[in-house]
Amino acid sequence: MEKGPSRDLRNRNMRNIAFITISVILALILLQSWFGRPGDENEVSYSSFRSRVEDGEIARVTIKDDVAHAVTVDGEKLTARLPQDASLYGQLLDENVPEVTYEPPSGGGLLMPLLIYLLPILLLIVVWVYIMRRTQAGGGALAFGQSKAKLIQPNATQVTFADVAGIDEVKEEVEEIVDYLKDQKRFARLGAEVPKGVLLVGAPGTGKTLLAKAIAGEANVPF
Repeated sequence: MEKGPSRDLRNRNMRNIAFITISVILALILLQSWFGRPGDENEVSYSSFRSRVEDGEIARVTIKDDVAHAVTVDGEKLTARLPQDASLYGQLLDENVPEVTYEPPSGGGLLMPLLIYLLPILLLIVVWVYIMRRTQAGGGALAFGQSKAKLIQPNATQVTFADVAGIDEVKEEVEEIVDYLKDQKRFARLGAEVPKGVLLVGAPGTGKTLLAKAIAGEANVPF
């Protein structure tokens, strides 16, 4: 399990990604709401609309989905939500408005506008839950295809020859390996080749693994 600055940095990056994603989705919702409104129509109450119809101020009306889109004789555009009594407003319009147009109701009714507004919110929730789960799992939200290998820091091995006692002859034999690991370029210029490995033979508990760790520690390389 990763700890320390790398994990904190990743969590901070995930929070930044979540903030940017939420901001973009909210901006899309606001833009949709803004541009979805009629450009210059003034919404009025039904009583006000009826009064203006009776006074002969309405020149043209288009009725769709129980909403009247009207244009006054002065060119002003109005909208008004009409009651369910179709005969009432139908009679008023037929008697007082020169031009009346009835458009068939849209098949979706209120369902389609509702879905249009809810879809970005649902998408926002899905993205937020996904990012939170990836962050808690330690994978990161953008970890697709990334290697699962962990970087081992060179200073992870702290064992040195000072921690190994009783096998001075063996330590002298492997000092050249340490020198090679510390400065490989110098040995390469001299034509030396790195050994394929070192075979340490001995009974269990004689310090073979400790010596190997000491070699890595002395050379400051991962074990």
